[in-house]
Amino acid sequence: MYPCSNTTTRTMFLSTLKRNIPQRSMSGKKKQVPWLTALVLRRISKRNAARKLAKRKGTPSLWQRFRCLRNKAVEAVRAAKKAFFKSLSSKISTTKDFWHIYHSITSVQQQIPSILSRGVTTATSAFDQATMPNDQFASTFSARDTPLEVPARSGGESCASLVVTRCSEDKVYHALCAIRPQVAPGPDGIMGWMLRRASLSIYSSLTTIFNASIRLGRVPSSWKNFNVTPIFKSGDAGLALNYRPISLLFLVSKILECQVHDVMQQHLLEHDLLSDVQFGFRPGASTQEAILATTKDWHWSLEKSESVACVLLNLSKAFDSFPHPLILDSLVRVGIGWEILLWIRDYLSDRSQQVVLRGIKSPAVSITSGVPQGSILGPLLFIITIDSISQVSISTLGRFSLFADDICYYRPVSQQEDILAVQNDVDLIYSWVEFKKLSLNASKTKCMLISRKRNPPNLNLTIDVVQIERVQHFRLLGVIISNDLTWSEHIVTTCGKAKRFIGFLYRYFNLADKKCLEHLYLTLVRPMLDYGCCVWSPYQAKYVDQLESVQTFATRLATKKWSSDSATLRSLLGW
Repeated sequence: MYPCSNTTTRTMFLSTLKRNIPQRSMSGKKKQVPWLTALVLRRISKRNAARKLAKRKGTPSLWQRFRCLRNKAVEAVRAAKKAFFKSLSSKISTTKDFWHIYHSITSVQQQIPSILSRGVTTATSAFDQATMPNDQFASTFSARDTPLEVPARSGGESCASLVVTRCSEDKVYHALCAIRPQVAPGPDGIMGWMLRRASLSIYSSLTTIFNASIRLGRVPSSWKNFNVTPIFKSGDAGLALNYRPISLLFLVSKILECQVHDVMQQHLLEHDLLSDVQFGFRPGASTQEAILATTKDWHWSLEKSESVACVLLNLSKAFDSFPHPLILDSLVRVGIGWEILLWIRDYLSDRSQQVVLRGIKSPAVSITSGVPQGSILGPLLFIITIDSISQVSISTLGRFSLFADDICYYRPVSQQEDILAVQNDVDLIYSWVEFKKLSLNASKTKCMLISRKRNPPNLNLTIDVVQIERVQHFRLLGVIISNDLTWSEHIVTTCGKAKRFIGFLYRYFNLADKKCLEHLYLTLVRPMLDYGCCVWSPYQAKYVDQLESVQTFATRLATKKWSSDSATLRSLLGW
């Protein structure tokens, strides 16, 4: 059956494409800025040839000829760049065109250094550099010594059980047509445009395969081995631990995942099975809604002359370390039916991954925990699993705010005795983490007391005898929260970031016309100022003036009028 092995089908599909679609080999060329036309490149080539000849023979006439060609090349580059930016607005007709041109001008691709380190080990060869990140990713997996089994139902589930409906040909066809042509292929090399072009011929067969896969509770074994791309997070790029794994799955398998995901999500929404404090990966929910709901509770406590103790919890590698039995237990809890449980058990079993770096493939390692980052189904499985933290028996006044793996616990406090209740809640949360075989990073967990009292309670908390760092402000979903719940720190930081980015745009796009610069500002800078403004929008004149100064800076850049009145310029641009 196909659900057990799809090698023959894939080979037939690729051979048919090769036989019917003309192919040609293309040599990779270094990307160049878009204004380098053929005329400019010829002048640059003549300049380089003249310089080599002048260096070899060293005669004054040859050096004079080189300087003449160099000046012509410089003039050609300047003229071509000016003409390109002058006509740039007419070239940006769609969002896709805008981002293509923007990245062609500004992007500097993050390259993994030629030397990687992990602990005391250093990788210099191409094979070792591909193997080291994969070993680092594998070190975060939870051990599993026994085969993965579907847990038995306790009989106490109050929610309705999910009855699976089969995939329809119409849904599969529309999923194939919705694949972006430029999406990265999986290990089979089947591109997005191939599936789109062949959608009319393959959608019926794929529907049969998908339904057989769900009915038998089996996922094709070849779909379980996939490539992983290391994506740099932050910090030292030479350390393997500063990369996160993004899975490049088979595109056909992601279509099947999408069908299962839609059925499960509809079940969760119809029966309201996720807690109200979980805002991540849910339709209609957003980070701004999460921040607004959380700060509303904090303001309410401050208005009652109370303080608020907050703990920002940091789970280590949560997406990669969730034990698979825990995921299945959570699915049983929300009433996922037997067929889907068997299918997800097989989906999570016997998976393996390898890192492909600079064309070199590392040895495959088994995946014994977590969900694939880059999959369709992974985020939904994750929030179902982590949502059980909201059921921890904390104190009555304790609250959670969840956005995927960002966990914020808070509780109103009035006196020092309330801090003991907070410590007890933190101990219960830590017990939950230990019971679920997860890892809480105590060094990155922060606590803060939000208060406007002169003599607030002393917030002193520990996790497993490790002191939790107390801070004066922390970043919650992109918004800086201060201990007095004022927004000066966030506004100053946001304005500084926006002005630096405007300066960046000026360096790269100083020759662009007004329409193009306005488009750049409204697309790239204005969202920085708008994000979360429903929470932190200021009423003090000094903070309003800071935000207005960003607008003023941008209007002068867009109009190239540095001495005009800012109000006149904003009205001219319609800002």
